[in-house]
Amino acid sequence: MLNIHRLLSVLSMKQGEPYDLHQQIPPWDGAWNGPWNCSAFLAWGLWQAGDRRMLGCRLCPPSSHSKSTFPEWWKACHIWAWTEWFYEDLERYAIKVSEDEAVRTPGIIGMYRPHEMAGHSIGHIAVSLGGNRLIEAHGAQHGNHYGPDPGVIAYRGMRGRFSHWYKLQRSQARW
Repeated sequence: MLNIHRLLSVLSMKQGEPYDLHQQIPPWDGAWNGPWNCSAFLAWGLWQAGDRRMLGCRLCPPSSHSKSTFPEWWKACHIWAWTEWFYEDLERYAIKVSEDEAVRTPGIIGMYRPHEMAGHSIGHIAVSLGGNRLIEAHGAQHGNHYGPDPGVIAYRGMRGRFSHWYKLQRSQARW
């Protein structure tokens, strides 16, 4: 079961670590120290905080051209986190909330999908710290006018930055 304070604590421990848009990691690797992308960062944090639903994650099997059989296929398989999959899962397993509630409430997830925000061809996802602050892994494509060089940061203002706001529900495992 997810503990919001634990989620914010484990994410906050990663401040200052580098960003890489294409980085994917196993969410259960508690020793991972970056680089991060926004969706892998949140998927990792949720797992570390006790949420085993693998929200935003899908198995990414070898290509159809692979001749791998089951044992080899499983070893070669990877878990990918992506904002579009987070959108699908949050629509199903979370409650939509207003931006006003999101900026006040720690643990609310803010996101936008590709092309929903002007000038953003890829999606983005972050978590509210409350007090109109958030924690996120961000890259240069999100613009550095909000803060430092790309990486894990925890201070940007939240208002007007996302199209969707979600409060996670406590529910049965997805798998």
